[in-house]
Amino acid sequence: MYDFLNANFGLVIGTATLLFCLIYILNYRKKQKQFKTSLLFQDAYTAHQKKMYDKAVEKYEKVIQLNPKNAGAFYSLGLAFSNLAEIKQDEALFEQAFENFKKATQLNPKYAEAFCEWGLTLSNLARIKQDEIFFEQAIKKFEQAIQINPEYVGAFNNFGCTLFDLAKMRQNENLFKQAIEKWEKTIQINPEYAAAFHNWGYALANLAKIKQDENLFEQAFEKYEKATQLNSEYADAFGNWGIALFELAEIKQNETLLKQAIEKYEKVTQLNPKDALAFYNSGLVVMR
Repeated sequence: MYDFLNANFGLVIGTATLLFCLIYILNYRKKQKQFKTSLLFQDAYTAHQKKMYDKAVEKYEKVIQLNPKNAGAFYSLGLAFSNLAEIKQDEALFEQAFENFKKATQLNPKYAEAFCEWGLTLSNLARIKQDEIFFEQAIKKFEQAIQINPEYVGAFNNFGCTLFDLAKMRQNENLFKQAIEKWEKTIQINPEYAAAFHNWGYALANLAKIKQDENLFEQAFEKYEKATQLNSEYADAFGNWGIALFELAEIKQNETLLKQAIEKYEKVTQLNPKDALAFYNSGLVVMR
């Protein structure tokens, strides 16, 4: 007599075993794929850090082939294209960066960093082409980044820089003030953000030169001083401080200010002995 109970039980056990094996195999393959993706991403990141941007692009693209829903890979690929675009001054590479930032934000609409870098890349292209439209597009991206993360210091700082560049292009004092507001916000969030103090000082010095306003120059000096207190090796801050001192010295015909300008240039050359511009500026003041 045929034992249907045992036969059915055996069938169930066999089916369960088969399913278990399939699940195990699928999980194993998934883990293998994840491991391979992780290794590729690490290779890409290492190349990126070494400024081997072409190689980084190639690696990030392979990561995306393995996982087309990896928002971080699209973001990183956008960064690599942005780096290449700046070096080569190639608008087509800028467009590829934009496409990848867009894809990253489509996959993750809360990806504040991607919106910020998208804005920064648009600003870089705007500076190269001197095109207001790209500046305006950049502003929208920074606004999106800040909307997602209201404490995003990098977005506020870069937002300020973009508004400042647009202000210079349009000679618009209101835009200068808006830029300064962004750096004020940056410093409210992080009082030790040296770059924001430097950028603030640079904007004040530019506005001071336009308006021939001694008070604005003095405010600029205060910001440069704060930036260099926070970062004693901040060569750009010392250099721009020197330029501002020289410009005010020219207005006031003041030898003391000229000597102070030389001191700032000398500090730059100490920090960066290959800074030809600092040597030139120092020599210009001395020859005056």
